[in-house]
Amino acid sequence: MGEQSRFRIAVLGIIAISLFSSLIARLWYLQALSAPRYEALAEGNRLRKIALPSSRGRILDRNGKVLVANRSAHSITVDPKELGSRRDEILERLAALISSDFRPVDKNMLSARLTDAALSPYGNIVVVDDVSRDKVVYLLEHQADFPGVNAELRAVREYALGPGGMGALAPHVLGYLGQASPEMIETDPDYKYGDKVGRGGVEQTYDKLLRGEEGERSFEVTSRGKVIKETEGRPSIQGNDVVLTIDKEVQFAAEEALAIGVSASRDLLDPSKRKNAAQGGAAAVVIDPADGSILASASYPSYDLRAFTTGIDQGTWDWMNDPANQYPIQNRVTQGQYPPASTLKPVVAAAALREGMITRETTFACPGKYTVPGDVSGYVFKDWTPQGHGSPDMQRALAQSCDVYFYNLGWQFYLRHNREGRDVIQENLRAFGFGTRTGVDAAGEQSGRVPDPEWKIRINDNNPDSELAKWYPGDNINLAIGQGDMLATPLQLAASYGAFARGGVMYEPHLMYKVLAPDGTTVSMREAREARTYPLSNEDLGAIREDLKSVVVGGGTGAKAFKGWPQAQIPIGGKTGTAEVQGKRDNSLFVGMGPMDDPRWIVAVVVEGGGHGSESAAPIARRIMETLARIPPTDLKGNTGGGGD
Repeated sequence: MGEQSRFRIAVLGIIAISLFSSLIARLWYLQALSAPRYEALAEGNRLRKIALPSSRGRILDRNGKVLVANRSAHSITVDPKELGSRRDEILERLAALISSDFRPVDKNMLSARLTDAALSPYGNIVVVDDVSRDKVVYLLEHQADFPGVNAELRAVREYALGPGGMGALAPHVLGYLGQASPEMIETDPDYKYGDKVGRGGVEQTYDKLLRGEEGERSFEVTSRGKVIKETEGRPSIQGNDVVLTIDKEVQFAAEEALAIGVSASRDLLDPSKRKNAAQGGAAAVVIDPADGSILASASYPSYDLRAFTTGIDQGTWDWMNDPANQYPIQNRVTQGQYPPASTLKPVVAAAALREGMITRETTFACPGKYTVPGDVSGYVFKDWTPQGHGSPDMQRALAQSCDVYFYNLGWQFYLRHNREGRDVIQENLRAFGFGTRTGVDAAGEQSGRVPDPEWKIRINDNNPDSELAKWYPGDNINLAIGQGDMLATPLQLAASYGAFARGGVMYEPHLMYKVLAPDGTTVSMREAREARTYPLSNEDLGAIREDLKSVVVGGGTGAKAFKGWPQAQIPIGGKTGTAEVQGKRDNSLFVGMGPMDDPRWIVAVVVEGGGHGSESAAPIARRIMETLARIPPTDLKGNTGGGGD
């Protein structure tokens, strides 16, 4: 054998040994190092798991009365594997069976539900909830026409009914259930496709407390996916009950009062201004100033949460969000932003006292109009009543809502701004919580607005040289009576009055009271949280509180609305407000509190297009306060109209 042949044999040997070594190494890797991984994959191919939804926890009022519970209802489910080649035919027949005028369903909707890639092919897929018994009976009697289609009993939400029984109580507080969005699924591993989650209100804020823990069913299957048997799984765990600070009785009264009061306000229209009348938007909120508990929160017009139980259609959703219908789904308590008008005057008075601009005895002449000193333009700021108020001190200015008194304060705040280089009135308004969210545990809260020179420059293209961007005396003067560009939510107004009720301390408004486990034991409780304290003497704060009492008696602007109130037994106070809205009828506002010796409730009401504060908002507030004080209700519809501001 020659040298060349031996070399070739050596090379072939090396190659053979290398290949053999690689094969041995690969076998060792597969059998030793990767065995656990492939064993897990094999087990995963052998087992299939589907989730068992948990029963959602209840939502209760502060006294344990049920606001939201669960009831058993029939849901239609489909096993996609059983449809076979008749898929389109069966789905079309099923859509015709379960569709109705209230809830239209077509084949494409069902097909889209079944083809969702995230849904397990090893379980029945719910295509519609809360189906009537007669349709379930028909389905079961004609099972041959619906292979793979079944009816199952599942839990759906059941609600306490509001006034008239036409819808659920407190819909804007409670919120509803909807499908988990792709964004939620991407950012939170606790959610997956097909999950029903809270949307809006308490259902959203406390979704993870309410939803409980899913269970699981496991199936052993063949390589072709055929189920051999069901293996051991785990049961679902019911969600916790959430107890709210809401008082069911007060909530009912608030919603009823808004509906009646808004209807009555339409009868007060000046025929010449009927075209400018609002269509009935309104809000009412009640808080306990001692800890920030929200006893009632009502927004009008309302909507029916039961529409979401069966799966809302696009037409109904569009109606709820239609401006022509006044946005029924909007929570005006936390999302409605309004000029606070004269309900801001007690806050402005407190600011003037704190800044040493006035004393409680300071008077200003009120001839029914006001002109800025040195203003050569001749522009006149008018009082709400042309005859004026004489020369009122602070108490009379609040009782009779004298605009000119506060125009004078607005001018003084302007002078202080120029002299000291700080936004004096704005600093004080923000110290009361205006211009920032209250921190309430509800989604979508708006912050309102406290306008200042910087804001005015910003909205005018950041051009400080523009005439429109300059801060004029009139800006401060309008701000001092809660007009101009100032905006506040009804909840902000109620929370700010907590300073007068509790010696300057304002608590963070909240809806959560406590959380209960399914066995009734307490999981957690919400502690009161101080939001801020306004630095004014108890003597001055107490004086303003006494001044608020004069609004609802004698010659006060709210006296007519509270005529006959048992003031000696249950002393109350408050402030009316009338907000000008360009092109529309004035908004009506009222903020009241009681009992004045130790206030335990503050009521804020706004009626869009309701006219003077004494005409619509104050009578509505009175009706709510009667429930709070447990005294017989007066005729709300007969109590609207008259009064002032």
